[in-house]
Amino acid sequence: MNSEIQGQKKLSKNTTWINLRKFNLRSNYIADYGAKCLAHNKSLKSLQILKLDYNMITDEGYEGLLKYDPRTNLQQLKLIGNEISQNYLKNMKNSHGIYFKPNSK
Repeated sequence: MNSEIQGQKKLSKNTTWINLRKFNLRSNYIADYGAKCLAHNKSLKSLQILKLDYNMITDEGYEGLLKYDPRTNLQQLKLIGNEISQNYLKNMKNSHGIYFKPNSK
């Protein structure tokens, strides 16, 4: 497993973020796998704002983020400057009350 994948996998296993309310991961080369790992992190229950602007998230990662546990306090998810297709955004429904502000193709 290369170091990039190992680093992104650690996003799902970190347990020190229990009181984190705002998480800015702008321009961190986070790809689809990393987005899915974040969505599965159980210690982000207090998170209200997640900024993932200017990463490498595509439709696949966006779908993984939509599976974010709805019992969390997440209110805003920013995805400006990622690779999410406009058609995909139009077809997705936001059932978790998350604000998506993508700047997509």
